Amino acid sequence: MVVAAGGLPLVLVLLESAKEKTQIHAARATAKLCENNREIQEQSAELGAIPPLLNLLNGRNIEAQVQAAAAVAELARENAGTQAKIAKAGGISPLLAMLTSRNVQAQSHAASALAQLARFNRENQDSIAETGALSTLGALISEDSGLEAQAMSALAVAEIARENPANQTTVSELGAIVSIVVLIKHSNSMEVKAECAGAIWVLADHHADNRVSFAQQGAVASLVALLAQGSQRAQEHAANALASLSLDNVENLKQVTTLLVNLLGSGDLSAKSIAAATLWRLVGENPSVQKSIASAGSATDLVTLLKAGSKGARDYALWSLSLSINEMNQSIVLAEGGVTPLIRMLTDDAIKTREEAAAALALLAYQNAETQSAIARSGGVEPLVAMLDPGSSSPTAQEQAAAAIAELALLKDVAATIVRQGSIVPLVALVRAGREMGKRFAAAALARLARNQESTQAEIANAGAIAPLVGLLAGDKGETAQEEAAGALYELAANANNRNAITDSDGIGPLLQAAAALVEVSAVPENRDKVARVGGIGPLVMCMSSTVAGLPEVAARALSRLARDYEESGADGGGEPEEVPDEVIEQPGARRRAEIAALGGVTKLIEMLEPRSVPGMAKKIWSMVALVMGIGGGDPNGSQSIDAGSAFSEAATSEHSSIGVQEQAAATLCDISYGDRAMQDEMIREGAILHLLNIMRNEAQEHVTLLLLSLASDADNRKAIAKAGAVARLVAQLRGEDKEMDDNVKAIRDAGGIECLAKMLSSDAPEAPRGSSDAHTA
Repeated sequence: MVVAAGGLPLVLVLLESAKEKTQIHAARATAKLCENNREIQEQSAELGAIPPLLNLLNGRNIEAQVQAAAAVAELARENAGTQAKIAKAGGISPLLAMLTSRNVQAQSHAASALAQLARFNRENQDSIAETGALSTLGALISEDSGLEAQAMSALAVAEIARENPANQTTVSELGAIVSIVVLIKHSNSMEVKAECAGAIWVLADHHADNRVSFAQQGAVASLVALLAQGSQRAQEHAANALASLSLDNVENLKQVTTLLVNLLGSGDLSAKSIAAATLWRLVGENPSVQKSIASAGSATDLVTLLKAGSKGARDYALWSLSLSINEMNQSIVLAEGGVTPLIRMLTDDAIKTREEAAAALALLAYQNAETQSAIARSGGVEPLVAMLDPGSSSPTAQEQAAAAIAELALLKDVAATIVRQGSIVPLVALVRAGREMGKRFAAAALARLARNQESTQAEIANAGAIAPLVGLLAGDKGETAQEEAAGALYELAANANNRNAITDSDGIGPLLQAAAALVEVSAVPENRDKVARVGGIGPLVMCMSSTVAGLPEVAARALSRLARDYEESGADGGGEPEEVPDEVIEQPGARRRAEIAALGGVTKLIEMLEPRSVPGMAKKIWSMVALVMGIGGGDPNGSQSIDAGSAFSEAATSEHSSIGVQEQAAATLCDISYGDRAMQDEMIREGAILHLLNIMRNEAQEHVTLLLLSLASDADNRKAIAKAGAVARLVAQLRGEDKEMDDNVKAIRDAGGIECLAKMLSSDAPEAPRGSSDAHTA
């Protein structure tokens, strides 16, 4: 109204009145008129308000200084043009001088004006910082200078350092971080707490060191407390500060998330709403570490929220559980009653809820018979099978449902229920037309449903599963999908009709390729347990009975590598591993070797020792493997060599060209038995010695000799070896009668082979060794 009536010029004229009281009133009026009004700010500056206001700042009247500083602050607020004019007119220096006043009002209004001059103005920020103002402002924060002065000093520090890395660092170096955290923890003023939260937000923003420093000083808990009980400004600043502290700092993120989850369960409705919003903000701003966010809250708290929290709390708890359930907290989720609400959410109207509920149940059921049984008992099978229907579910929902079903199918009685619910057809459809993850989980589910169930095997085949499963063996949908498909075909192949169908679907070539891929994967020790865990050993054992040229050798070579304990595998296995430690401890490969034996692998390897290869066949076999894998030239007749530049060529030509069925079987038996008494006993029981002696004169003799040397570490085995007639042949080798002694034979001699032979010759005990009587049959 004053401005509309033409009163602004008159007010500004009064700023230059000879009377101080008149000037003070005019300055106060100028501040009020400019407040949140950009037009009046600019009119005032054009009409010459800045010089008389600066004169008042430079005067001695404290009240005049205070009102002039308030007017300068309003003139500069959110206005880059007036900020620049005030700074150019020399407005910064008198405001800095006022910071050292003993009057709290002068200090607080000066700090407020400096904050407005610096806000989003890099030039003014740097000009103010160069005068040493940050040190003075830091001192006002740490001293008992009055609540308003502390609040405005914190605000000024924030604005001078906003998006200014150099000034952010200066504040830290001056020790102001400690002072700010002390204030936010202990001040009784909500205004002070709010501005300190704002300072933390700005100082931590994209400044890694400051984020660490604030967290170390204990700022996180105080900020979360402000979310629960602060003013609107305090809550806004606290939420922004927590987001800044959490960005690109996983430890801070975990701490913040844990406290926010606690607030979801204990705060009032408003606090819970803010906590949920802040959590979702953290999730959105930190996409690369969402699993860390989800894992930060305790399983007990999350299940509590899932059962009885607000909608926002339930949504967050479900999302978190869908990513964070693991073998360490499965039992907690079960004990706290998490199964029932998760199953209930499988039929929620929101597709996102259904997806996350299925994902949580899949994690809950993972390799855990107790939780699998609980999910089935609580009615989880029916809604999970229903989610496989593409007409009512999203691709993600289908995938997560298939993942959960694959875990539940590990229980035989639950598998039968899953089949009765009509799961076969949609699972086969998912293998055929689903995305990569869907194909993988559906193949795993079919494999487990088919295990030892002839009728289910037939039903799966009749549903058209074999062709798409064979297609997955090519590996273009990922290694895991390839492995699961191989496992499914392995289970289906227990049915004779299915075996024919697999052959008719051109499944042999991909099987050979898959086996060869496992050879390379198993060369790395860290991969071996994973191969066993996903069921890779069973199909490999099955492949050793194949009549397809090359497949038994490739499978045996993969098993050779899987049987080893620590070291990187050599070409075909059968080398002499590192020395077995004196202390009897379970070696890393013991369980894999036991599984190979339990699935009949030792028996099949011994059967492979029987003469059935022809000269030159090995080279042809490896040429065909290379052709199937698409890694080099050559033809089945071996007329062309494998491409020496391919990824597989060096291993295939230089190290495998002489490895045939018998040689590879002997090499694999050597790896399986070395240092493993249980495997040695298994070979004795299976009558391996005679088969080994029968191939002593061909290219397998190196592996056979090493294997016999390994078996001879046991006294009872030495008797069986001697009685089978091995000594004469071994001595002949050491003498060079069979062929010229090579480096390998010398190595056997140097490794103590002669002493072992001497022990065999001196063995005169007539009793039978441990194991089968086949070992004594001459």
